[in-house]
Amino acid sequence: MDNELALLARIVREVGSTLTDVDRGHLGTRLKSSRRDMVTAHDRRVQGELVERLSREFPGVGFQCEEGDDLRQTSGQRFVIDPIDGTANFVHGTGCSAVSVALVDGATPQLGVVFNPFDSELFAAGRGRGATLNGEPLPRVPDAELGDSLVCVGTSPYFPDLFAATMRLLVARAPEFNDIRRDGSAALDCCCVAAARYGLFFEMSLAPWDFAAGALVATECGARACTMGGAPLTFSDRVSVLVGAPTAVEQFLAGGDAGGER
Repeated sequence: MDNELALLARIVREVGSTLTDVDRGHLGTRLKSSRRDMVTAHDRRVQGELVERLSREFPGVGFQCEEGDDLRQTSGQRFVIDPIDGTANFVHGTGCSAVSVALVDGATPQLGVVFNPFDSELFAAGRGRGATLNGEPLPRVPDAELGDSLVCVGTSPYFPDLFAATMRLLVARAPEFNDIRRDGSAALDCCCVAAARYGLFFEMSLAPWDFAAGALVATECGARACTMGGAPLTFSDRVSVLVGAPTAVEQFLAGGDAGGER
């Protein structure tokens, strides 16, 4: 399995590195469900390259991908792929985007790789074997109190009702946090919990490709990952996601109904 993780990390790094050389004047951007929900030609290209290479190296493994309804397997052994997590960031050139790939077997992530080519950070994890950042082992996350934690939030921008609910939640709960951040890539946000940059991350609605790899990286560093109602994460449809230091998660859940199951 270590060899499989190394191979997966190499493929993700090689394909993802091509994103740093794109012509920013010709991204091939189009809208999906709304003005906030974008896809570029590079999302489709990166996904295609990943599917082609992974099919060759891991024959018989299926795919659950963001782009394309023909690649939406939700059971069995499959690669769960977000070719560019943080597409809006990619379009606007913020440098906070990642290629995210998890190998999920049934309801259990086995391998996870999240690579941000714009700052050359590659997070990788194997179930039961810990996590690394650029090949160096990540230590266990400190068990932070909620009041000592930077809390990173995703605002569910594709869903106006959940966006509004997120704003209400922040107004009500922000005094309990050390401060708030919003980065725009759930995969990287989970990895920032793993790296102890944030004590907590949550978002009211995410697809499996948004969090499967990042949540594995975080839990392999001792973080807790669950829904905002405290239930186990699932990988067949959209769910709310809460990832953080165990004490911070418990204190967040104890604060009352966080809502947001979708």
